[in-house]
Amino acid sequence: MSGRWRQPYLLLVELSWWRFLALVTALYLLINLLFASLYLLDPAGIGGTGSSDLPLSLRAFFLSVETLATIGYGSLYPDSLWVHLVTTGEAITGLILVALITGLAFARFARTPQSVEFAEQARIEAHEGRACLVIRLHNSRPNTLFDVRVRVFWQPPDGDRQLQPLPLLTPDGLPLLDDLRLLHPLENGGPLVAIGRDPAAGGGELLVSFSGMDATLERPIHLVHRYPASAIVRVEPAEP
Repeated sequence: MSGRWRQPYLLLVELSWWRFLALVTALYLLINLLFASLYLLDPAGIGGTGSSDLPLSLRAFFLSVETLATIGYGSLYPDSLWVHLVTTGEAITGLILVALITGLAFARFARTPQSVEFAEQARIEAHEGRACLVIRLHNSRPNTLFDVRVRVFWQPPDGDRQLQPLPLLTPDGLPLLDDLRLLHPLENGGPLVAIGRDPAAGGGELLVSFSGMDATLERPIHLVHRYPASAIVRVEPAEP
């Protein structure tokens, strides 16, 4: 089973808004249908249905809607012990459902919109006469990100899980207005010297850790982006 499905809270927070609203609507209708079917186990216990032209199934459904939403118009009401018990259970369910949906909606609104876009490929190209690994970032929103700090690591292949930090020429603390270019020189003895000669060989991946502060929302941003070895492209045949 996917890790996302094992953590439903994270899945619901990360869903797009239209999928989240569609899921909430479907859940709301499903719960009402479930309780309506329970009301229909005792049709005579649904009070106020004598003057209605609606079918009994619709009356049970609308009684469920009014109970779950705590509307209580009074035209439909419980009139037997069984229906009273079902409405009690549905009222408790409605309170829990409203609390959960409100909490999820707040968590979604509280998330900082991710405006940082990473280039599809990391490039090995010449910079001031030497070969460098170049990673480009772009701020897709008109706001400013300040106190930007980026760390780049190399994850070797063959089961070696120890991350190797790659020093950058780009200083910490820069603002990100539009674009930012990260530079790592391919020096002798560095972990990327071999891959600089043949990026597609050997496997492994780059991990880029990004952190900064959104100047508009005054909230921190933390991102991790991965570049497999196949996404590292050599542009110029510069030797380290």
